[in-house]
Amino acid sequence: MSCIIWGCSNNNPSTADPSVHHYVFPKHPLIAQQWITASGWPPEEIDINVARICSIHFNEDSYTTEVKMIEYMTCYTKVLKYDAVPTLYLPLTTQIVIKDSDPHEELREMIVFASEPDSAPEPKKPPVEPAIPEHDLEKYKHVQTKEQLEALENCNRSIRQNISKLEDNLKSLKESLTNQMEYYKAKDVELSNLHQEYLRSKRAYLSLQEQKALLSKVFSESQIKILSGRKKIYWSNDDMAVGYTIRHLSNKRCYVYLTKKLNIPLPAVSSIKRWMTLKGKGRKGVDNASFKKAEAEAEDEDSD
Repeated sequence: MSCIIWGCSNNNPSTADPSVHHYVFPKHPLIAQQWITASGWPPEEIDINVARICSIHFNEDSYTTEVKMIEYMTCYTKVLKYDAVPTLYLPLTTQIVIKDSDPHEELREMIVFASEPDSAPEPKKPPVEPAIPEHDLEKYKHVQTKEQLEALENCNRSIRQNISKLEDNLKSLKESLTNQMEYYKAKDVELSNLHQEYLRSKRAYLSLQEQKALLSKVFSESQIKILSGRKKIYWSNDDMAVGYTIRHLSNKRCYVYLTKKLNIPLPAVSSIKRWMTLKGKGRKGVDNASFKKAEAEAEDEDSD
């Protein structure tokens, strides 16, 4: 990329300063015309779609500062104003004069003259080397010998190498940051899936109160305690009466099947016997025959 300004040191890509920024021509026709005039070239010889002007031709008033977010970092960028016009290190005003040759000749030549105000046009020879801006001359005025120039070139070469290494390091860090962000994004998705699975599992299992509420529709409080893992509980009169009724209306094998095979929590036969004994002593007018029969059956089961 090169600068279109005639005589600029950055119009040769091989010698251009890499730190200099090149700007495209503005879209506004009036401002673009001012850029063309400042370039020192005839308008018909400039293609504003591809031409560029480097940043050394603009003063500080031609720029504005913008704040941008780049890779989650706040960056201050110097941006050229839309109506900025190059004013620094410009060539003299040029004009084109076409000189007709002898009538017998069929060729025409275009001669470019550098003109000063109120003076006759004089032919100007093109420079062998591009003009060096004054600020560059001021920057390198301490270089007086060939050795100093070589030292400066070596220093610049070392700086460019360090810049290249830093750029490679920055690129590597950006790639590492991208990989880490992808990793954390995947972990976030995994964590979200685990949370959803936990919520589904939580809804699938009933709380202890809900379990007791459902079991209470079939079992008594003492039976629920047995199902919950309690070893010793106090059987209520209702529990004893239920156990006595089941045992009295069925046979020994049926009661054993209910308690041992189906693991239905029922009072033991010995507990029912003691309960029957206590209740029998306090009752009057009870059917002694049926009571003694049930007590005898309980004794038989204990003996078995």
